[in-house]
Amino acid sequence: MQAAAFAAILAIAAVAVPMLTAGKVGLQEASAQASVAAGSTIKVTGDASMSITPDQVMFSVSRQSQPQPDAIQALAEQEEYIAQITEAVTAVSEDTTVTVGQKYLNPFYSGPGQYPSDVTFSIYSTIAVHTSVDSLSPLVSKLVEEGYGFESVYLDPIYSARLLEASGVMQPDGTLPPETESEQKPLIIGVNLSTQPAKLKETLDEYVGKYKKLVGILKEAGISESDIQQTNFYVNPQYYGYPQYSSYQTYTQILVKTSAENLEAVKDAIQKENGNIDNITTTISDAQIEQARKELTQNAISNAESRASEIAESLGAHVRSIKSIEIVGQSGYNPYYGSYPIYYRGVNFMQSPGFYNPGFTDVSVSAVVEFEISR
Repeated sequence: MQAAAFAAILAIAAVAVPMLTAGKVGLQEASAQASVAAGSTIKVTGDASMSITPDQVMFSVSRQSQPQPDAIQALAEQEEYIAQITEAVTAVSEDTTVTVGQKYLNPFYSGPGQYPSDVTFSIYSTIAVHTSVDSLSPLVSKLVEEGYGFESVYLDPIYSARLLEASGVMQPDGTLPPETESEQKPLIIGVNLSTQPAKLKETLDEYVGKYKKLVGILKEAGISESDIQQTNFYVNPQYYGYPQYSSYQTYTQILVKTSAENLEAVKDAIQKENGNIDNITTTISDAQIEQARKELTQNAISNAESRASEIAESLGAHVRSIKSIEIVGQSGYNPYYGSYPIYYRGVNFMQSPGFYNPGFTDVSVSAVVEFEISR
């Protein structure tokens, strides 16, 4: 009896297990059907990459001219040289281009040199003016108004000692001399006179005019010429360095870009024009980048479609059509190259696509594509 009951239980369990399994599969199918409703889409990223080699070369050409006596003449000679180089290299091939880089005009400071014939001079002097304490403030105001400067204000030491004695700070000891007339004007102010750079006679005339004007202002303030002394007088030639030379030289950098097959011919043309070739580097032309971009774009879209089909198949569906495409530039740190990719003309470069890239480089295109799917 017990054995029969146990057998019945086993039979019921055997029937229940397939029924539960079938129910689970049914739920999965229902879930897939629910997730792939009408108008469902999948958005995936497709990638494509290739290695390309440079197809052109870049010459960096420099030239330092001989010293020229005139700056305008030096610049004219520089422009003439640029035109000569341009004509020589473009005659080799129509696809050769010239870009002017750095241009300098520098004074020439070596060699025998000479002072310029048109050297100018300026004059600087200090005039000591004796005045009284009461007259100081109005006198300074008048001189400032007329454009004069000041070096110092000096107090006669004997007058200073008398002030200290009168204030009780210093006890009288009989060593001070009797008061003199000069102590009536114990303040000495240093007035500056200066001229603008000019030919020597012109700057002397300017100085004399300013000095006479100063004397007139002081006389109006009650100060006689005996209380005016010139303490220093400098005539300075105005030039930079020792000595200042009047010659100039130019520095010119020219970048010449051409196809790789023109390398030798362009090099010979540059050397015939006495150009100094600093270096020759390989570059990738824009035309080659455009060709790679077209191919990589199609490959990236195909890669995105393959990935979308793989996802759709796992849902029991298939890809019907493309709804949108977006070509994106890469960003972020690249673990394989240790630098950020450069996005240029629709292509991601692992190295610089410019003048100083290595002999080859990897390029890639990434496309975000949205597909419509259905069962």
